[in-house]
Amino acid sequence: MFKTQKYDIKNFYVGELYISTRINRPLGTPDKEITKENKIKYDIQNKTTMNGAISINDHFHLSKNNRWYNGFLTIFYKINNNYICLHNGNTYRLNSEDFCENLFRLDSLLPKISYNCPKEISNKAALRMFKQLFDIEYEYKIEKFYTGESYKLDDFYVGNLALCCKSNSKELEERRSKNINTPQKYMLNKSDAYLSSISGTIADENNVEYDYLHFYTLFLKQKKGLYNLHNFQVYNSGILDKEHFNNYKLNESYYDWMVPLREVLEENKIKYDLDNINIPKALKLYRKIK
Repeated sequence: MFKTQKYDIKNFYVGELYISTRINRPLGTPDKEITKENKIKYDIQNKTTMNGAISINDHFHLSKNNRWYNGFLTIFYKINNNYICLHNGNTYRLNSEDFCENLFRLDSLLPKISYNCPKEISNKAALRMFKQLFDIEYEYKIEKFYTGESYKLDDFYVGNLALCCKSNSKELEERRSKNINTPQKYMLNKSDAYLSSISGTIADENNVEYDYLHFYTLFLKQKKGLYNLHNFQVYNSGILDKEHFNNYKLNESYYDWMVPLREVLEENKIKYDLDNINIPKALKLYRKIK
């Protein structure tokens, strides 16, 4: 792929890449005894992170192929059933020794309102977007994505986003757990959303446990749900009251403990002088109250 040539943005995907090494020597083996295959894999892992991919600290061992897997959040370009990793140039598939999963189209992770989404982007632009969305060390605040379009102040809410982030099940056998919504989680971490708590829920009928991260975030009311201003996703499961929401499915994210932004500003004696504000202004007000 050429760095400056533009491609359909719908063919770019963000998700998890798992690169494996074979476990055939005891821990503590001197570097000179590392197998040629493993050295190649270590070099690929290093190249992947050095070029901007994010280590997601998700490691597991599978005895069926005697391999150790390390996980990375990265960006791919899809051609047929192949995914080219833009951070190392290699091609992966969903079902292969080294594999990718939990994939989301890049345009689905970009703002849904007050944003002009490009139809085509270059490889270089895709890598820059990845840094803007996920790299904590890259100074790029989320309000820079948004235009200056105004919305009613009374349509903004502050409250809890319960993000479903992991499932644990015996059906996964050795691996036991898989991530859910990894890109959305890292977008929230990259933003100034406040992580308030961590919890897990067990579904009695199949004994699957779902882990949730609870973020104190800013929302904008839409016709089809609440739009989260920190990770650009619309959520249609939740309750617009100061109480816990109980009617959610165990594998979905939801919102609850909601309070109108106007009410929170008045309680904290924060001055505002408009009944209509744009999203960048609303995010700046949120920072004063979180």
